[in-house]
Amino acid sequence: MAPQFPLTPLFMSDAPQQHIASLPTKHVISRLSTARKIMGAFLCLLLLAGANIFLLQSLLRDFHAMAATVNVAGKLRILSQKIAVETMSLSVEQGSGVAEIERSMRTFDVVLQALIHGGTVFGIDIQKLRPPHDELLKTLELNWGGYRQGVQKALAILALPASGTAEKTATHQWVGGDAARMLGHTEALIDSIVDEHQAAQRQVMTALYALLFVDALILLLGFVARQAFNGWTQRLANLIVRIKRDKQNLKQAKADFRMASLVYQNSSEAMVVTDPEGVIVNVNPAFSAITGYSANEALGAKLSILHSGRHDAAFYQAMWQSLLATGKWEGEIWNRSKDGREYVERIVINTSYNDDGSVQCRIGLFSDVTQKIQSEALIWRQAHYDHLTGVPNRKLFQDRLDGAIARSSLSRGRMALVLLDLDFFKEVNDTMGHGMGDELLKEVAARLGKCVRATDTVARLGGDEFTLILEEVEDTEVVERLCRDILQALAQPYQLAEDVASISTSMGVSFYPDDGRTAQELLTNVDLAMYAAKERGRNQFCCFTPQMRQTADKRRRLLRDLVNALREGQFVLHYQPIVELSTGYIRKAEALIRWNHPELGLVGPVDFIPFAEDAGIIVKIGDWAFREAARQAALWRKSYCNDFQISVNVSPAQFMAGGLSDTEWLGHLKALDLTGDSIVVEITEGLLMDATAQVSRNLLAFRDAGIQVALDDFGTGYSSLSYLKKFNIDYIKIDRSFVCNLAPGTGDIALCEAIIVMAHRLGLKVIAEGVETVEQRNLLMQAGCDYGQGHLFSAPVDAESFSTFLVTSA
Repeated sequence: MAPQFPLTPLFMSDAPQQHIASLPTKHVISRLSTARKIMGAFLCLLLLAGANIFLLQSLLRDFHAMAATVNVAGKLRILSQKIAVETMSLSVEQGSGVAEIERSMRTFDVVLQALIHGGTVFGIDIQKLRPPHDELLKTLELNWGGYRQGVQKALAILALPASGTAEKTATHQWVGGDAARMLGHTEALIDSIVDEHQAAQRQVMTALYALLFVDALILLLGFVARQAFNGWTQRLANLIVRIKRDKQNLKQAKADFRMASLVYQNSSEAMVVTDPEGVIVNVNPAFSAITGYSANEALGAKLSILHSGRHDAAFYQAMWQSLLATGKWEGEIWNRSKDGREYVERIVINTSYNDDGSVQCRIGLFSDVTQKIQSEALIWRQAHYDHLTGVPNRKLFQDRLDGAIARSSLSRGRMALVLLDLDFFKEVNDTMGHGMGDELLKEVAARLGKCVRATDTVARLGGDEFTLILEEVEDTEVVERLCRDILQALAQPYQLAEDVASISTSMGVSFYPDDGRTAQELLTNVDLAMYAAKERGRNQFCCFTPQMRQTADKRRRLLRDLVNALREGQFVLHYQPIVELSTGYIRKAEALIRWNHPELGLVGPVDFIPFAEDAGIIVKIGDWAFREAARQAALWRKSYCNDFQISVNVSPAQFMAGGLSDTEWLGHLKALDLTGDSIVVEITEGLLMDATAQVSRNLLAFRDAGIQVALDDFGTGYSSLSYLKKFNIDYIKIDRSFVCNLAPGTGDIALCEAIIVMAHRLGLKVIAEGVETVEQRNLLMQAGCDYGQGHLFSAPVDAESFSTFLVTSA
């Protein structure tokens, strides 16, 4: 806002002399004097403002000139180091490098002369340095002369092809030493200029504060100059802020440069810089550590020196297309180090561009990930292959089965799935040890691999189970022939250290899509087929049929219903008499369990006991049968015969599960006021073969309590006499398979006679099962058999019917 002075009444044309004359003279003079003072103050303020402008412009010129000088001095330092680096990086093939070095030295001359005498360099006008810097300039100029001559001499030596490594190394060391001294002198000059700059800054700051103080005093004379003064004050404040900011930026730039250099040199990640054509222009120490190529060997060479040959031209073409399109590429590459070692590197390539958009250079950052890749491959193999046999495990088998089904679905072809289970492998483990068992499994896998095609899959599901995936199978005869070949191959003896083992194999086969369209359906059906092969006598193969599914469904329903049968009271005991052949008396009976199924009716033990053993509920069922038989024995001892005995079948699974408590059984007999001889425990030879300490303890407890033991199905197993002596057996029961065909002069009667004689010599009683005819009874009596049991005497009947039978037969 323009200053407003009260001068209008003194100069108005319509009231000149009369108005002046009418005022007192002293008052008029006073008014005019005040006007002059105000005008003088206004003029002084204008002069002061002009002086401020001139001073500030002068200060700005000085600061700009000094900043320019610092900038040029800094570039002088960079030039000295650039000359050293380019000289030490020079090789015979780099003729163009000599010209670059000479151009750098000429530039250095121009910059140095500009600092000494003033002038224009790099487009910057600089003034001659002041006298405080003369000594440093003379020292720098003197050292530059010697350094220049030394570099020229070094160029001559390094450019000679015949120059030796030692001579080049010495030249490098000399150039490096002079470069270090030049760095020290240029640093000293820059520090001196910066010190002068800072001293000038302090002086300027002092002058500025003084100027501000004077201006403030003057501005107190009138409010008219306040607006202009505020504007200049703001400019001065901005100048101070800019000076401080420039100083901080200079320090930060210097620190950033040093930090970047440290990171580049000490990074564990390899760094390489190439020109647009892929020629290496710079590397860091990590590059040399990974590739084996020193910086001197790598500079000037193409990155293709690292190619391993594992990647084809299409791989590199795709890489360059990405670089040209986006300026970036990232991935894994197999390369080869100087010593020939192949390694995998994880690399990221970025591109730096010039202002005009052209490629300045490409920067690659990479690290050696070979060990990581190998570890991942090992982990993958351990997760997908069987550690013992080296064939695919269950996981990889499932993946391949899913893939085979998908391929067969697309091609509308057939495939076969074969499941193999080794027969009697447990015996090999038990008799020869698990180490030999492992060796046998390895040999089985090797033999299977020789039987199938290269496109087929052999896998181990676990234990002694193997599977085969056979793709593109058009004829079932091909699969059947392969199965016969496998049976023959696996049946050959196995040389295990100093021992020889022999096994057989049970195999199941299912076909896609005939027997299932999913992996789960095929696996379920091939499992049914394999178990069918085992049930038919082992060492054979069976192809899946729908009837197997129906049988399996029936078994599942039975097992489901079996769980609730005991709780719902569906079990009953039937009794079959055991007749003393010499007298015809009935002093014994065998308790035979039956399942009164609500839908199927009366189900025999053969149809459900195996399921009960597998389901783990045989212990409870067996305990119920014992208690029920003991209760019935107590009744018949009171009503019929005081020494009547009931035989109870005990499954090996009851002993093995640890669920048979002899203490509880004996306690139950005592509660019924029964002695131990009221019960006979019937066991099989299989239990004695695998007898554990618990089994021996149970049998010993029975013997001590007076409970007798009968060995059932004698003659069908190993029939070892040592078992009879070791376990204090009381009865042996001749299996019905020897009794059903008894006739005079046959082998069966001779075998029965031998068993009876042997048993009597050992102090044992003999019971013949399955006596159906009078002739069989008579032949057994002539052979000296003690007891007979079979339909000739009575079929198994319920307790009420058996009571009636006892009364009528008495």
